[in-house]
Amino acid sequence: MDYGVMLPGGSHTIDEGIQIARMAEQRGFASAYCVEAYRGALVPLAAVAMGTDRIRIGPYILNAWGRSPWLTTLAAIDLDELSGGRLVLCVGPGNKHLNEDSQGLEFHRPAPRMEEFIGLVRQMTRRSPSDPPLSFDGEFLSLHNWSPQIEPVRGAVPVYGAAIGPAMRRAVGRAADGVALGTLLSPEYLAGSIRPDVLGAARQAGRDPVDIGWVMAYFVSCDDDRATARAAARRAVAGLYAPLPHPYYDFLLREQGFGTVADDLAELVPAGRLDAAHEAITDDLLDALTASGTPEECRIALARFEGMVDEVVMVNVRGPVDPSGSDGLSPEVSSYARMLDILG
Repeated sequence: MDYGVMLPGGSHTIDEGIQIARMAEQRGFASAYCVEAYRGALVPLAAVAMGTDRIRIGPYILNAWGRSPWLTTLAAIDLDELSGGRLVLCVGPGNKHLNEDSQGLEFHRPAPRMEEFIGLVRQMTRRSPSDPPLSFDGEFLSLHNWSPQIEPVRGAVPVYGAAIGPAMRRAVGRAADGVALGTLLSPEYLAGSIRPDVLGAARQAGRDPVDIGWVMAYFVSCDDDRATARAAARRAVAGLYAPLPHPYYDFLLREQGFGTVADDLAELVPAGRLDAAHEAITDDLLDALTASGTPEECRIALARFEGMVDEVVMVNVRGPVDPSGSDGLSPEVSSYARMLDILG
């Protein structure tokens, strides 16, 4: 099982993201992914591609609702060339709040639309200028007589689909090269619910389930002081309910038996009662759904996914560990350096 690092972009500059990705590469990590939320993913990814040599790069997760397959394909071809064939293209529908409130886009029937989107982008990124023009007419998307003007640097860019709910899991299993999972997943839920849905759909579509790749993001809060690490993890979980409950993570908490905690967070966080919200997050939840505690506890928590996913992408939620900058790094980079050194 490989390990990667997540670059959220909201708490660090692009230059700091490059520094973190370089440190990850030097310490043997397999990948660096850029979140599309606080920043766009594509420009930071281009910077990371130029600043590294070996690690895989990818967006986590590129919002497909506001992009056409054509624009997505062009960006993928460019990033794959820039990185020398290191791109993993992780795409997803986003969520209702983001698409309707921030983009003014009607959000409905995401699973069948994403199945068409992923399938079409997979075809387009595998196309050569010498191939016959590609046409597609689906329920949601269409493309007519398209041919690329640039020869791709490799035969296929892997396209991974974000999958939380059962319908999306099945759509990704039928259409994508792999699954890109969010955080707050227990090994038991992954093994008993998500994997059967994805792999069953792949089999029904005539695909070999062995060919499906698995990447998972995971909250990591590591410190020699256990209480400090756990407090940071509680803040991170509560943050998923600000300013409104994130529909996917609220769903996952309820699905995995933490409905009471989800009810408390949905009430307390939007009301600004953060201390009470943090107290509502139980130790059982942190143990089941995060890697938070001492270095050894974090190593054990991450190792639980061995054999179930190909890669865990660590989301550092510990926060600054050297605000003084005495180590010559910015507080944000210093925090990542410590996580990479401890868990690499």
